[in-house]
Amino acid sequence: MPENRCLNYAELAERMGRSVRWMRVNMKRLRQDNAFPGPIPGFGNRWDPAAIDAWLGTQRGETSGNFRKLPEVSLPCDPALTDDEFTARLDTRAQMMGGRHGPPA
Repeated sequence: MPENRCLNYAELAERMGRSVRWMRVNMKRLRQDNAFPGPIPGFGNRWDPAAIDAWLGTQRGETSGNFRKLPEVSLPCDPALTDDEFTARLDTRAQMMGGRHGPPA
């Protein structure tokens, strides 16, 4: 059963068998040289566990489906939000980027 939460730096480091410090120091190189999955857009430094498992599988040469496949849609990182909470969150992010989401107030 797929996980329904994202990984923070500590959880990512544990899954990778590395320290948090090592992950932070080497993240740029991993992304540039090894096509390491980036954080999920809009959720800060949080990673999709299925994407990490798939990447680890490719690094081990597992191409025959011995690792979990990526879900078609990334799973939510946060508890379920009401429509109003979700709209407020989108509005906040849009304002940070200089725009607005949703109907005019």
